[in-house]
Amino acid sequence: MEAYITSNNGILPKYYALTAEQIDRLHFGPVAKAMVLVENSAALMELMQYEEAENCIKTAIKACAGINVFADFFAYNQQAQILEEIGHLNDSLSCYAKSLELLNSPSMMSWYGANYYFGIAGVYMRRMELEKATETLEQARVLLESQHRHIDITDMTLAFHEAEMKFLSGDDETGTVYVEEILSEYSSFSVLTMGRLIHELDCAERLPSSLSDEFLKELDASENYKFQPFMRLLRARLLFKRAENEEALGETNEILTFSRLHKNRLRLVEAGLLKALMLPHCNETGVPREIMNLLREAIHYAHEDRILMPFFLDRRALLPLLQTLSAEAVGKNAMSSSETSFLREILVLCGSPAHAEREPDILSARELEVLSELSLGITNREIADKLCISQATVKTHVLSIFGKLGVSSRMRAVQEGRKKGLIK
Repeated sequence: MEAYITSNNGILPKYYALTAEQIDRLHFGPVAKAMVLVENSAALMELMQYEEAENCIKTAIKACAGINVFADFFAYNQQAQILEEIGHLNDSLSCYAKSLELLNSPSMMSWYGANYYFGIAGVYMRRMELEKATETLEQARVLLESQHRHIDITDMTLAFHEAEMKFLSGDDETGTVYVEEILSEYSSFSVLTMGRLIHELDCAERLPSSLSDEFLKELDASENYKFQPFMRLLRARLLFKRAENEEALGETNEILTFSRLHKNRLRLVEAGLLKALMLPHCNETGVPREIMNLLREAIHYAHEDRILMPFFLDRRALLPLLQTLSAEAVGKNAMSSSETSFLREILVLCGSPAHAEREPDILSARELEVLSELSLGITNREIADKLCISQATVKTHVLSIFGKLGVSSRMRAVQEGRKKGLIK
């Protein structure tokens, strides 16, 4: 953990997992041994050994249950992250519920809540429960402000999630502006840490070729990231955009096989949808039937845990395919009632007017304060001092103002604010 926090590029260190026998031989007490098991679980998850990772966590929880609130908290948080990675989102939320109980314990330091808030916000986003995600991220912001603890990794994580929220709310333009700001502000961080945002930029057809090239170059040179299922799928997606169809399809097929074998619902859904989008551009027979089968499989593995995010991000290309599936899924081809209901929900989500172009939102009270200060031509540091908030928070408010007013500069924001009567 220390190596991660103090790293100047945001890249996780290379993990080396221990065996259960090695951990059992350690002459540690139950609490220390539990924390070793938690860290070992994280290592196993990075190595895609999900079952062993879960076993480590269960052993850790059993070893120190009720003895140490910190060990319990991190154990349940780690278990939630494993379950999110394999798409068991309902179970992940149950683990986060236990984490929250521990976080509210009198002996628990509230600072560790950031770990909880960022984690559960990610699950809410995968389920497209955006109101809950927004509320959770605001709690994270308030916590960080109250603790006056600002380090690059936490500030960047908050900004990262807020950029994702823009893409998930259908505001691709503002999401793109947010990503540009993150790239500028955290230029020392490896582009590999931006994987999910690069994916979202690509889905929105706003990914610069230079950023795509940089990502692929760094990924191919990385020791451990290039083996991660999500990273391999993103690589396949970017190669496909370069018309390297054969290699892209081969990579996707390997992840599909791996995900089916290891029961990773999340990556199975993502890989299946990506392959469904690739197949019309490949010279193979039986493509229409295979596309429908892939969509059925994706819905089957997504519906129970409400994995909606992959469908929404690729909604432009997926919508006509999903509409065809809906028309064909009748009679002997019908899906289960729960899957049919989920498909209807996906269709509404992917084609809903709520995600089309919309009038800019009204600014919040704090955003109005920041806009008023912007009109004075002062710097973010000066605004932060006047409003008693951090510069990172000022920057977030400025970006939100840009998105809501549909502008891309401070001067234009002030002009638009005056035009709308928001400031004098």
